[in-house]
Amino acid sequence: MVQKADDNGGVAGLVILGLIIAASVYSCSDKSNDREAAIPAPIVSETSPASVITDAVDLPSYVPPSPPQPSHNYETVEDGVYYYLAAVSEEDRKKGFRASSALGFRYLGKNAGGEDMVLFVDADETSYCRRPCKIIRWDSGRRVGYDEGSVIGSVYADVSRGYLKKYSPPKPKKLPAEKPVVVDPNLVMDDIEE
Repeated sequence: MVQKADDNGGVAGLVILGLIIAASVYSCSDKSNDREAAIPAPIVSETSPASVITDAVDLPSYVPPSPPQPSHNYETVEDGVYYYLAAVSEEDRKKGFRASSALGFRYLGKNAGGEDMVLFVDADETSYCRRPCKIIRWDSGRRVGYDEGSVIGSVYADVSRGYLKKYSPPKPKKLPAEKPVVVDPNLVMDDIEE
């Protein structure tokens, strides 16, 4: 990019050009007396060439771009249930299935041991994993290795990145209070039976 020089930059350029011309005249001259006469006196500037350049060019400071943040893995969320799409297996394709299953999960927060808890809504089974997640443990006792490419792995990846909010069940609505039964204290049991 070419910057337009201001007056100080033009003077500095002329000084440099003058020195180049003087040096060439000096080298071409045969007479030593002529050499001394041909060299002009140096012009001293009050500002250094470096300050002239930096003053003339107003460069913004460099700010490196931030790396792109990964987005969440879930497809949609409804009532605190995050839905993830499972890949269609080769066996299912042979059976004619083309669409993947949507699997629902709820983030339940951390247990007393500091493990993240995720409820697999479709099977009503909870899984647990401590950060950094390496092995996912299920209520049934089954354990699987963490792999972000798997459905449950992508769920825990979203949990660790803060994309899943802890599920809080809605508070039960209060039922209207029943009207109190008023009993007349003057009534006796005999009066009621009649």
